[in-house]
Parts: sequence; C-alpha cells; structure tokens
Amino acid sequence: MYSVPNIRAEHIEKLSGIVREMERVAELGDEYSLFELDQQFHITLFQVANMPALVPVLIRCSLYNHRNKISLVNAPRTLQETASRHWAIVEALQTRDAALVERVLRHHIQSVVGMDNARASGPTSEPLRMAPEQQAIFDRLQKEDAHLPVITTLGREQAHAQFAHVNARWNRIAEDDYRIERFTIPAPAQQGRHAQGHQGIGALRIEHIKNHNPACGTIFHVHGGGWTFGNNETHRGAMARLAELTQCTVIGVDYGLAPDAPFPAGLNDCTWAWRWLRMQSDNTAPWYVAGDSAGANLALAMMFDLRNLGEALPDAGLLFYGVYAANHTTPSHRSCGTGSFGLTSERMDWYRNQYLSGSRRDPEDPRLALAR
Repeated sequence: MYSVPNIRAEHIEKLSGIVREMERVAELGDEYSLFELDQQFHITLFQVANMPALVPVLIRCSLYNHRNKISLVNAPRTLQETASRHWAIVEALQTRDAALVERVLRHHIQSVVGMDNARASGPTSEPLRMAPEQQAIFDRLQKEDAHLPVITTLGREQAHAQFAHVNARWNRIAEDDYRIERFTIPAPAQQGRHAQGHQGIGALRIEHIKNHNPACGTIFHVHGGGWTFGNNETHRGAMARLAELTQCTVIGVDYGLAPDAPFPAGLNDCTWAWRWLRMQSDNTAPWYVAGDSAGANLALAMMFDLRNLGEALPDAGLLFYGVYAANHTTPSHRSCGTGSFGLTSERMDWYRNQYLSGSRRDPEDPRLALAR
C-alpha cells in the first residue's frame, strides 16, 4: 500500500525488460540464468519499495523454494511458466491498485513456497502429525515420564530436580571424548544464579578432543527451560554435540533464573557474560551465539541489545525452536497448544509469568516479545 505510489514508468519498463529476458533464457532451457533473473526481478521490486532488508531473505530462501518448484515436485512448473508468471506482477503494478498488487504478490509468494493449493486459503481439517521417527521418540518419552507430575505444580526444589532428571537422558556422552572445564565469570552477586552463593555466573567450556579446530571459533550457548529451569549440566549433551559437529569451542552460561531473577535479569547476565568472554579472547576466530526455546529468546534479545548499543554482533545466531511472542492465538498455538506435541499454551503462560514476576510485567516488552 505504501510502496505502490513509488512505482514510475521507468520501473515498469525495467521490470518488463527482466521478464522478457527471463522468457528468452527459458526458451533456451537455461534454468540457472532464469534463477538469477528471477532474483533480479524481486530485488528490483524491493529497491523500488524501499525494503532492502528483504533482499537477504530472498537470497537465502529462493534457491530452495524456486528450484524445488521447478525440479522436484510431482508436477514441475516449466521454465516458460516460471518466467511468464511474472507478467501478472508487472500488470498489477501498472494499475497502481494497491489491493490488486497485494493479492497478486501474495499468490506469487504462496505458489513459490508450495502453498498454491487448497491449503493456502485456510487451515486444513486434517490433524497435524509428527514424522514417524519423531513420533517414536515422543511416545517413548510419554511412557517413561507418565508417572511424573506436571512440573509447574511442584515446589521449587522438586521442580528443579525433576527438570534435571528428565534431561539426564540427553546428557549421556562419552566424556573421555571431550575437554570439559567449569569456571565462573566474575559478576556482581544476584539471586537466581546456579553459581555458588550467587557469586558470578557459572560457565562450562566444552571441546571435542578429536574433532576440534580453533579456527572454527566459539559458540556462546544459552540453555532453555522456560527462563525458570535448567543449567549447563542439563544441556551438557546438547553443547557436546554442537562442539563435535561444528568443531567449535562451546561455552554455556548459568544465567539467573526466574522467579528469583525475573526479566530482564537473566538477559542482562547473558550480555554481561558475552562481553566478558569476548574481552578474554583474541577476537581472530568467529564467535557465534546459540540457544534453545527460552535460550533462543535470550540469545536473540542479547543480539538486539548489542545492536542497539552499537556493539559488535556475533558472526551468526543458531536458534532452536525459540519463543518470540506472547500471542497464543497463532496457528501453531491453536494446532499444538493443547499438549498433543508436548508443550502447552497453558504451560507457556506459566513460564512467562515466572519470568515477569518482577516490577517489569509487560509481556509485549520488545526485549521479551522479540517479534515486535
């Protein structure tokens, strides 16, 4: 709506020229040139609309989606169809009708990512299913844990003990294959930390002995647990596998846990630990940040804080199933929030309430609801 007035005749001509060239290379069967021209077409659109931030998204996503649509689906689109379908966008832009442009672009994007079927118009009535391999794991966990009470109904010590118990199965690693060092990062005392007497921030450094390359860098790891549970020991197996698979050093931190350390105390611990560790390094190898669930929330929030302060950012973020919004009306919550896939919307509310137990209780705070 805001970008359509930016369209001028020279933009239409430039886009038309790209589509004509797409049709030419399509006739020659040159799918690689067609792919490059397809990207050029959409990058030109982003430039006209003054939305350059979408360019990296296009470059990262279009290779898989575009090539998948051309080559891998049961009824592949021909190269000529791939080229000619862009005329609909040009024609919609010529009308300067914002609603029409939006409809055409939405259909175009949905078809690129494989949503141009009945599912694109609304939710399917067919229930979601896990992959068979994941279902087998889930069923085993449900059986093993059937006798356990809901963790949010337990007292604090019992709840922490249960969290450690159910996560122990993921930490069965061959410890002789790793160098493991536990140390403390100097920091002012704060309630909620796993470190002795809440002094400093507990840290764990892990490297795979045979598959470690210092040049690969360091991963700063932030564990999950609903901002309320967990520590480096409950996630030691995850850190070990990251170290082995990436050849990196992995350093985890025991940030302060809610409700003793409510928002933003745990986040501030992560940023403090990150800065201290970076100051101790030679800064020649890459530094990354990783986290799962609430840990992914903290890792991304830390990156936003660093960005907003003009500080150096990690070289990359590795974020596993992060929580980025307080909105429970999303399709994923409607489909999965009853607990059929494990975590429930009700439990997410409990975790968030623990994290917001301090004076700052706004669930839409952009340092917590990162989608904002």
